Amino acid sequence: MLVIKRYPVLAAVLLATLIASPVMAQGAEMLVMDAPVTVCELPVDHPDMSRADKFTNRIRANYDPNAFGTATFDVTYTGFSQEAEDAFQFAVDIWEQHIESTVPIKVSANWTPLGANILGSAGANLVHANFAGAPLTSTWYGSALADALAGLDLDPPGSDINANFNSTLANWYFGTDGNPPAGEFDLVTVVLHELGHGLGFFGSMNVDDGDAGNGEECNGVNGEGCWGLEGVDFAVIFDRFAEDGPGVSLIDTDAYPNPSGTLAMALQSDDVHFDGALVGATLGNRGPLYAPNPWNPGSSYSHWDEDSFMAGDENALMTPFISSGESNHSPGPATCAHFNDIGWTLGTECAMLVANEPQATIAEGVTLGSAYPNPFTNEVTLTLRVDEPQHVRATLYDLLGRRIAVLHDGLVGAGSPLNISVSGASLQPAVYFVRVEGEQFVTTRRVVRVQ
Repeated sequence: MLVIKRYPVLAAVLLATLIASPVMAQGAEMLVMDAPVTVCELPVDHPDMSRADKFTNRIRANYDPNAFGTATFDVTYTGFSQEAEDAFQFAVDIWEQHIESTVPIKVSANWTPLGANILGSAGANLVHANFAGAPLTSTWYGSALADALAGLDLDPPGSDINANFNSTLANWYFGTDGNPPAGEFDLVTVVLHELGHGLGFFGSMNVDDGDAGNGEECNGVNGEGCWGLEGVDFAVIFDRFAEDGPGVSLIDTDAYPNPSGTLAMALQSDDVHFDGALVGATLGNRGPLYAPNPWNPGSSYSHWDEDSFMAGDENALMTPFISSGESNHSPGPATCAHFNDIGWTLGTECAMLVANEPQATIAEGVTLGSAYPNPFTNEVTLTLRVDEPQHVRATLYDLLGRRIAVLHDGLVGAGSPLNISVSGASLQPAVYFVRVEGEQFVTTRRVVRVQ
């Protein structure tokens, strides 16, 4: 059994302008700090090991190795054999089709001895806060996501993700077919998981064990929970979506002082959730996070809950346990939705996995229906209703922010529904965005054209 463990992250485009106007970090000092790594270890067998992964082929059916990626990874390989590099690159190619960034994502990949029980490590190299383009101030974003939001490389000399894998492990599976034999660990799956942490699947929550030899996870007091980065009480963007069972935010210091035993109890309650809007729409509920009692400093919090997404589940990639003989070559719907919630623009493959945006009241007296059918082949339609007559313009854009077509430009009467339709006849299979602008509102809907 492979358990992927994450050491605590102690705090830490043109298209973006079409969708929303991010809060600029005006008047706030831009901050950059080191981010710890994610570590994988080989523990004793987990009960989940008996659950054979039957979902891999269906997950991988969506991956087209010849498709155009919407992100570019620039990987520097050190010490890799050709077969190990090929497996790593295969995982990179998958991620390139699931997220979108105009800024190359720089990965430093090292094939090196790591110790008897350590499989590998990876994580964001730096975290950034208060940079121009940050959606929220006083919030940490991992390097790759921060670059994507800023539209430029915020740390040109450095890598965005550092990844190390154990060159002495004898039972790696280097194939890319998703069929590792029993007793071997699928390198593609492990790389996908670890790069997922580096891309932003991490938070800063921690529980102190009171052991000075391990350092002070919080304040050196055994049994106290905390979040933040070495004296800077900024939440990681992931933390802003974390809440307890009743729905109270874990960074609400009125309910959960930072640090406090109350927060530690919540983090070990087996009842912690990621409450992102798209995660909720995709799963039909909040995303369950791994929160066992006692706190596991390598696995707790920065993973989906293992019992909710066991081996074979389409969302199992970012759980803390991976069995030998198991493979999963897709981030899965929940993880794709999570990435969109924390700020990533989704690439084509992720966009096809997550829920369609539901009908919503986007301004007082303005309702925009869900795009249907979505994904689509021939035509997709959204219905707009307004209580007051006004001029409305609807425009179709591609992933690069290029205008493809004006779908409507004229008056919409009160109470008279406007059907905004996109024809797929002249469109390539890809993700597109419908921007709808009225006199007092603007909103965007994602539509996906498939073959």
